[in-house]
Amino acid sequence: MKAILIPNFKKEQTEHCLNGLLDVLERLGIEAYLDRASRPYVRDGARVHFCEFIDAMGRMDLVIAIGGDGTIIHSAKHAVKHNLPVLGINVGRLGFLAQLESNELHQLSRLVQGRYTVRKHMMIEAKIQTDSEQMVCVALNDIAITKGDLSRIIDVDVTCNGKLVSEYHADGVIFSTPVGSTAYAMSAGGPVVDPSIASIGMTPICPHSLFSRTVLFSPEKELVVRAKYINNHNDLYLSADGERPIKIRRDSQIVIRKSDLAARLIDFGDRDFYEILNLKILGRGQRNEIETA
Repeated sequence: MKAILIPNFKKEQTEHCLNGLLDVLERLGIEAYLDRASRPYVRDGARVHFCEFIDAMGRMDLVIAIGGDGTIIHSAKHAVKHNLPVLGINVGRLGFLAQLESNELHQLSRLVQGRYTVRKHMMIEAKIQTDSEQMVCVALNDIAITKGDLSRIIDVDVTCNGKLVSEYHADGVIFSTPVGSTAYAMSAGGPVVDPSIASIGMTPICPHSLFSRTVLFSPEKELVVRAKYINNHNDLYLSADGERPIKIRRDSQIVIRKSDLAARLIDFGDRDFYEILNLKILGRGQRNEIETA
C-alpha cells in the first residue's frame, strides 16, 4: 500500500505529527511519499520517498492529509482527480472532516486490516461564463459569491431551471453542499444538513431584508446567478472553499450545479455525523459560552 502525505506546516503540531506518522506507517508496511518541499521537516533516517507531488498522485492508493479542515478539503480536491480516498488527521482547531486526532495514530492499523469504509461526498461546481470564455471551479464545502472588501452591498438574481428564485441585496450568497452546511453557510445562519440528504443550499450573507432565509435545492437543479448591477463601487468575487477569490466580469453569469466528481473520505466508523456535530461544533460552542460566562 502506498500513501502520499499532504501536511500543512502552518499548523504548529504538524511536524511532530508527521514524524510520528512516518514511524507508524513504517511499522505497518505502508510506503510513505512526500513532496520534496517537505524534506526539511523530516527527521534523519525516516523511511519516506520524496517525489513530485503532482506526478506521484496517480501511483498512490490513498492520501493522508495532516492539518485542519482546509487541508483535508485541499487534499480531497487533488485526490478526486485520481479517484483516491483521503484520510484526515487533525492538528488544527476544529477538524470536522478529520477521521483521527494526532494522538490516535495507532488506529492506522485499520488500513492494512481493511477495517474501514470509503464514503462519497457530493461536490458542487460553478461555471463562470462570458460571451468569449468560461471557467469551472469545484468545491467540497461551498462556493461564495461576495462583494469586494471596499464595495457596497451587491444585487444579484438567482434563477433555478430558468425560473426566478430570489433577488438578493446583500454582502453575498453562499452555495453549499451538505458537508459545507457546517462551515461558512452555518456562520451565515444556514441550517445544518445531514450528509445523507443530497442538496445544494443557498444562504444569503447579511441580506438587507427581514425575510431572507436559506433555500435547499435538489441536486438535479441548475442555478444561475447574475449580477443586476456592477459598477466601479460594486466588485463581485467568487471563491470555492475559501480559496483565492476570482473577480467576476460584468458580462458574466455563474451556473451552480452538482459536480460529476465526488470526494472520497475514509471512515473508520467510530463516530456518526451527529456525534461529531455535538463533539466538534455544538459542544464547542457550549464550552465557549461557559468559559465566557
